Amino acid sequence: MQLNSKRSCVRCKQFWVCHGRIFAKAEDQAGNVSDMISAVFMFEQTAPAADYALTPNNWTNGDVEIRIHAEDDMSGVQSITLPDGTVVDADAAEYRVMQNGIYEFSVRDHCGNVLPYPVDVANIDLMPPTADYELLTDEWTNVPVTIRVKADDPSPEDGYAPSGIRSITLPDGEVVEADTADFIAEQNGSYDFIVSDNAGNTYTLHTEVSNIDYLSPQAQCTIDPGQWTNQPVAMHITATDPSPEDGYAPSGIQSITLPGGMVVDDSQAVFTADKNGKYDFVIADRGGNTFVLHTEVKIIDDLLPTAKYSVVPGKWTNESVTIEVTAEDPAPEDGYVASGVKKIAFPDGTVIEGAYAEFTVHENGNYDFAVSDHGGNIFTLHAKVENVDTICPVVDYHFEQLEDGDHRPENSRIIVGAAQHDKQVDIYVQDFGHGIDPRYHKSIFDRYFRVPGTKVQGSGLGLAISKDFVEAHGGTISIESEIGKGCRFTVSLPV
Repeated sequence: MQLNSKRSCVRCKQFWVCHGRIFAKAEDQAGNVSDMISAVFMFEQTAPAADYALTPNNWTNGDVEIRIHAEDDMSGVQSITLPDGTVVDADAAEYRVMQNGIYEFSVRDHCGNVLPYPVDVANIDLMPPTADYELLTDEWTNVPVTIRVKADDPSPEDGYAPSGIRSITLPDGEVVEADTADFIAEQNGSYDFIVSDNAGNTYTLHTEVSNIDYLSPQAQCTIDPGQWTNQPVAMHITATDPSPEDGYAPSGIQSITLPGGMVVDDSQAVFTADKNGKYDFVIADRGGNTFVLHTEVKIIDDLLPTAKYSVVPGKWTNESVTIEVTAEDPAPEDGYVASGVKKIAFPDGTVIEGAYAEFTVHENGNYDFAVSDHGGNIFTLHAKVENVDTICPVVDYHFEQLEDGDHRPENSRIIVGAAQHDKQVDIYVQDFGHGIDPRYHKSIFDRYFRVPGTKVQGSGLGLAISKDFVEAHGGTISIESEIGKGCRFTVSLPV
């Protein structure tokens, strides 16, 4: 066989591309020769070219499609080998990936030139963002609270960069395109924030506000004692913080400020009031709310009552008299009412309720009445009675000397008198004669008894009859006598 060729060469960049025609004929051992034949040939050393596009070409949390397009100006593209080994006999191919990474493609032309073509995918972000929050006022408050949210997009494990925070959607729907956002919560409750990254991943941040207390505290006052007194009173203050309607707990009582300015860090306090008046207590809760408890003390009466008396009748009398006592309780200078007269205690211990009383006495003397008001004050009224005269006047008789008697001295006298003692009247007769020996005092009222040695004529019945008469009226008769001092006979009768 004889081969002849004609060719031309062109330099393309750094590769040589040659092409031409080959002529040939064949001859066998016998000398036979074939006709001449020819064929076109091509020789190329330039690799094909390629480019790619990613769909989508921005951040995503889904699959990415790699589109490869190859071209060869000489021999043409024969095939594209995908990263998984699949061979596509075309100048374009598509390959879908689910994660970031470098994917190796190869492009072959008809001359056997191969183009390795790596494609780097770095726009896939499958991890959701994260977020945290803080309350700018984490103590109890009675004003709205600001919730500050800070978001972050964590780096994936493949070593590629995260897509980054795109926005934060607030509970009211407002979208803040930043990684930090503030939201003002006016009420206690749960608030959700939606954090989105640039790849479309979202994260819901659940927050809660429970430190808002808008309700004012309450309080009540109990005064001890609860009735009239002449001593300072104790004012017991008990404060409470009502539970709000939102179901959250109240902030609780912080303090009670007393009228004098002293602050008690407790829900209970005691204040001593030593006079009537109005007293204000300021109750504060931990949220800053305050309540003023207006109280009033009007049961203190430290003034003594007063009293006056009159004796009825007001002139001389031989009978009992009545001491009429009239009491009153003067109004205090603080403008409040007095407690009022409660009772009057008599000298004998009897107690009369009220401001007026009458007490009957039978003899002169000093009588004390204790006047008490409802506040416990006691005034002693000293009353004096000096117009009672129950002693009968003294009758002084002078008798002439009897001719036949020697038991009465000359110019002797007899005293007749009377006096009242309680419910008894004593009538007495007294002389100043010889007297009767005490040995005969018990026998002298016996019938027919005569004192031995008596010269005066008689039957001995006079004193016995007198005794019977007196006893018939419920009375008694008695004698007091000593030798040389005369005799005193007393008749006592009930009245």
